[in-house]
Parts: sequence; C-alpha cells; structure tokens
Amino acid sequence: MKTNQNMKNFLLIYVLFFYQIVIYGQKIAIIKETNEEVVLNNDGTWNYLLGEPEKELSKDTLSYLKPKLVNYLLKSERIKCGVWINDKEWTFSKNKDDMSPVEYNFRLKGQDAYGMIISERIETSIDALLDLAYQNAQRVATGAKIVKKEVRNVNGTIIHYLEMHGTIQGVKFVYFGYYFTSENGTIQFLAFTSNTLLERYKKNMENLINGLVITK
Repeated sequence: MKTNQNMKNFLLIYVLFFYQIVIYGQKIAIIKETNEEVVLNNDGTWNYLLGEPEKELSKDTLSYLKPKLVNYLLKSERIKCGVWINDKEWTFSKNKDDMSPVEYNFRLKGQDAYGMIISERIETSIDALLDLAYQNAQRVATGAKIVKKEVRNVNGTIIHYLEMHGTIQGVKFVYFGYYFTSENGTIQFLAFTSNTLLERYKKNMENLINGLVITK
C-alpha cells in the first residue's frame, strides 16, 4: 500500500535526521548557589549540562498511568527504562543495528500506527533535546509545527511531551513523543500515524507511550 510505504519512508527520514545529538563548542559555567554546571548558548540563554534538576510534582501536573490491560514489560538494554505493552495489540522488534539510536520498533497489529524507542547513553539537557527535535522536524517536514507541549507525571516520573504535525512526501503525519534525560542518557518514545488515521488510532497510541516506566 502506498500509505504504508510512505509511513516507512517517514520513519527512515525521522531516524536519519531527528536523533543525532551533537554539541559543538560548549562554553561551561557554574551556578554558585547550586554548584551545577550549565552550557552557555550564543544567544545569551543557557541549559543545564547534566539535565534540569528534578522538580517536585506540581498539583497541576497531569498524571498518566500504564493501561490496565498491559501484560508484558519490554526492558531497554541501554537505558534504565522499560515499556509495559499489550502484546496482543502491539508487535515489537529489536533493531539489529547496534549503531542506530533506535532500539525498538512497534506496530499496531495489522494497522498503520507505529512506535519506536530511541535510547542513547549520551546525556543532554531536556531543553536542548526538545529544541533539536523541533528544529530537525522543520528541516524534513513541510509546515512542521508543535501543536501541544506538556510536562507530565508518567508512572511517577516527570517526562516532557510533544505532539507535532507536518507533511513528508505528501503525507500529513502526527506523532506523540515522550522525552526524558538523566545521568544515564536520553529516552525518546514516539507513536505516530497519518493525520487521516489519527482519530482511529489515537487511543492505541496513547496507551503505548503511557506504558513507559523509568527505573532507578
């Protein structure tokens, strides 16, 4: 099917352009009050070198829990995290290319909804991670835009969420993404489909990413 091939092409483009975290010419400073290291940007802003300190949960922070029907915990071999899934609903495969940042791929059985886990031992700040995703989306997708950005409590961990829309090779797509960084590295967990199929698969995609758990 043409739509399925376009989704595969989108996945390839996404992987090639979205997940190469490279920081050049860093200028490092130290915050006296907390003794934390930060990276100074050319525009006068800065980001935490080792990720933003963990914040206390706000009463306004939306909480999300893994679905009740999940029956299998898929563990990362790179990062201290895992994903609870319903293996009767989703298939998954481990990426055999050890050089690829993509660790696992997911597909809704017999359908055109997909997911993937990108795990890297390289740590960056959460701001840099989110900015990189958006900047690269603009490079590869026509009209790429962020339609929702939230901080969520996902199974007890503060995680950042982005929903982005754009067009690649004539196909309008939408993807949901969870982004997390710590001293162990970075995790990016995405679910995506075409815009025309979003309402059909939205609940399935949300259930998939809400199975993410960060282990200590």
